[in-house]
Amino acid sequence: MKTGKTTIASQFPKALLLAFEVGYLAIPGILAQPIKKWSDFKKVLKQLNNEEAHQKFQNIIVDTADIAYDLCEKYICNNEGAATIGDIPYGKLLAA
Repeated sequence: MKTGKTTIASQFPKALLLAFEVGYLAIPGILAQPIKKWSDFKKVLKQLNNEEAHQKFQNIIVDTADIAYDLCEKYICNNEGAATIGDIPYGKLLAA
């Protein structure tokens, strides 16, 4: 359901959108960093962790969290050589 959350957030002062999907292209004037894989996201986070970025950006928008989650899970599984997150021992629930 589209309710305009990203559009509203894009109007916050000094906003940067970390765009996990291309819907931001329909929002005029938004400053966005496309994110296609989890390593892109990690790289941007490192770049945002400096004084220059702190001066330039006041609000960071993540769109969308569900795509970010999926990319993170895929990244972890690839690094661990697992097909699913449940295949990783510390990713399973322990029996009581």
